[in-house]
Amino acid sequence: MRPKICFLVASSLFVWVSAAGAAGPFDGTYIGTSLTFTGTSSGGGGKALACQTTATAPGPLTISNGHAQTKWANGMLDGEVDPSGKLIMHSSTAGRFEGQVANGTVKGYFQGYCIFTLAWQRRG
Repeated sequence: MRPKICFLVASSLFVWVSAAGAAGPFDGTYIGTSLTFTGTSSGGGGKALACQTTATAPGPLTISNGHAQTKWANGMLDGEVDPSGKLIMHSSTAGRFEGQVANGTVKGYFQGYCIFTLAWQRRG
């Protein structure tokens, strides 16, 4: 009886390890399509000029095995996509992105001192 239990445990472990290394449904490279300044978290004031950007789209976003990352300002945004497509990334300097991956697009907002809406489209 013990050999059957060991085989069952080994088979279950193999399936679990294989699933953990499998590509996720949202994996891929996403090209930035829009970046819009929408305000500041403290209501504006004169510092809003520091939030202005000449970029019209964010840099490429990569999702691999549910881990997402993109360059952001002088650092990175890193985070995870949950099974429903909810994406939360944190800035290496300050702030947080919260969005949704659906139908080959990522849409959401970044909030630090400056607030931006962002969008990406899956390549290919």
